Amino acid sequence: MTTLAALYALCMSLGVCSSGPRTLVDRLPPNNEVGTWTRVSDIQLVTDLTEFYNRIDGAAPKYIDRGWVSSVYATYSDGTRTIQVAIHDMGSPAGAQSIYSFSMPAASQAIPGRDNAVLDLGLSTVYAAYAYVDRFYIQLNISDKSDAALNAIELFTNDILDRNR
Repeated sequence: MTTLAALYALCMSLGVCSSGPRTLVDRLPPNNEVGTWTRVSDIQLVTDLTEFYNRIDGAAPKYIDRGWVSSVYATYSDGTRTIQVAIHDMGSPAGAQSIYSFSMPAASQAIPGRDNAVLDLGLSTVYAAYAYVDRFYIQLNISDKSDAALNAIELFTNDILDRNR
């Protein structure tokens, strides 16, 4: 059984996923869907509060207060850079929009054509992106701050937002 199939089976058994295409794991792009980006880490599904607290080092209350249900994490590489992806199931569209608004960076710029996604321009050596769709809050960061990195994180964010429509 592949890692993805095992993770999906676990997700279904825990009752945190539906059989439709709107699960946390389904939001992650497969290898080579966005350019040559491939996953370089196992998918990590977090459904337990203790594990969540440990994973995000003290930032859990702001998510839990807004309806956090579960999260999925993955790291991708194009051979030069890495993108870390975190997608949080916030239980409802209102919960996802609430954590997005609460976490809005001071120096942000909308991703072109999106009213639900921004780039964090205030970081000194990397770019980050934040978005929400349906009940999901999405966070990405890329390992450098170049024009190529900016293009890649925008493409990756758009792919995740547009998945499974």
